[in-house]
Amino acid sequence: MGQKNQKGTVTVSNADQRIRLRWRYQGKRYSLSLGPYDKVNLKATNKVVLQIELDMANGQFDDSLIKYGVKVVKTVEEPKKPQTIVACFEKWVKDYKQLDCDKNSDYYHLRGTLKKWGEINPSEMLARLNSENYSPKTYNERLSMLKGFSLWMVKLFQDKTV
Repeated sequence: MGQKNQKGTVTVSNADQRIRLRWRYQGKRYSLSLGPYDKVNLKATNKVVLQIELDMANGQFDDSLIKYGVKVVKTVEEPKKPQTIVACFEKWVKDYKQLDCDKNSDYYHLRGTLKKWGEINPSEMLARLNSENYSPKTYNERLSMLKGFSLWMVKLFQDKTV
């Protein structure tokens, strides 16, 4: 197990070939990533380390880290557009089932059915499937695919709300 650094010191380490600085000040832990881990950047990093340590010793530490060359850019997230059932179905087939809707005929035809239904509430899918004129085998295959897709969507929704 590692050893604690002396109070008021900054640790320089190699984290995935990037220079990482870590330290604690007034009970908070801070970390900076300053570029590629090489000789030139390590020499420039020493200046930043000395400035941080001096500021901590003098009580002039800038907890926004702007003073130390780190520019904090706040990004405004655009609201996500609601995905259509068809887009979700295609994502499920591609990412979860690891198949291609264009190459696998079962998923291709079910995607076509979902497109034909248009924007529907997921709770209406069973009623819509019942209204289709399918053979018993086709009906059961599509029902099974929709069940798997629905369970995946429920799990995905639960994971994102936690």
